Amino acid sequence: MAVICSCKIESLGVYWLVVQEKNLESPGVNPLLVQQKSLLGLVKIIMRIRGIIIVALASGAVLLTGLLCRTAQAQETLADLASGGTLTVGDKIFSGFSYTDSGLTSFNPANIMVSATAVGNVDYLTWAGNISLASLGAFGATATADLQLNYIVTATGGNTINEIDQNYTGTVASGSATVGIAETAMTPGGNGAVVGSTYLNGTWTYEPNFSDVPVSLNSSQPFINPPQPVLDVTKNIGFSVEDLTPIPGFPGLYTGSVSVSQIQQSFHQVPEPATMALLLPPFAATTLRLLRKRLKA
Repeated sequence: MAVICSCKIESLGVYWLVVQEKNLESPGVNPLLVQQKSLLGLVKIIMRIRGIIIVALASGAVLLTGLLCRTAQAQETLADLASGGTLTVGDKIFSGFSYTDSGLTSFNPANIMVSATAVGNVDYLTWAGNISLASLGAFGATATADLQLNYIVTATGGNTINEIDQNYTGTVASGSATVGIAETAMTPGGNGAVVGSTYLNGTWTYEPNFSDVPVSLNSSQPFINPPQPVLDVTKNIGFSVEDLTPIPGFPGLYTGSVSVSQIQQSFHQVPEPATMALLLPPFAATTLRLLRKRLKA
């Protein structure tokens, strides 16, 4: 007649109770041993529940990781989108694209690719292509150009947008250049209310990549107040160049040029409570299934 109880440590620091019971049912069993058996049974149940919680937490972590690590992309040319096309990625629908350009020396909407990308819980809208202004004239001569981009972004599933970030990548190949961007986010409709706006401005002299300099046009992070499910966004980009770089072999001629190769917006939001609640039923179901299985074992 004996009860042998021992513990050993497994991975993740989980203690598994190993109980060996011998001859407890034989006549003349000591009552103390019966009490020990009951206590050991209770300890076994507690350790099983502990293991269940660990497995359930791991299942919930996997579900959450799958939700946050989503990656998707859709793209079209600006010309196609301006003809009524839309882009859909994640819970975002981008529509109502239009553009107006003036004075640009290089801008072809058929060669401007617009992509919508979802990475994790952030959605991006990117224009990529050659948008440039070049000038040739006497020393100090200037030239200007403008580009206006419009679109509508809709967050589905009850979500709302509370922040739009901006990022611009470009080059000043010669002379001096200034780029200014005014962006306005409004509620939909012809006379919508302004719920967010920013103005960015930078001046560079022969900067090969002005997205990397301290005065770069990056990360303005305009907050949308109050958060909105639908936004009508207008982006006005102004270019100005000054001819300061001499042209070899042509005395008296100077040049200035600036180009933007990428315009990117990122959209941030607080998920609808119902979205976060999607994690709870699988978590609870996993816990109950394991509990039922373990306790019947």
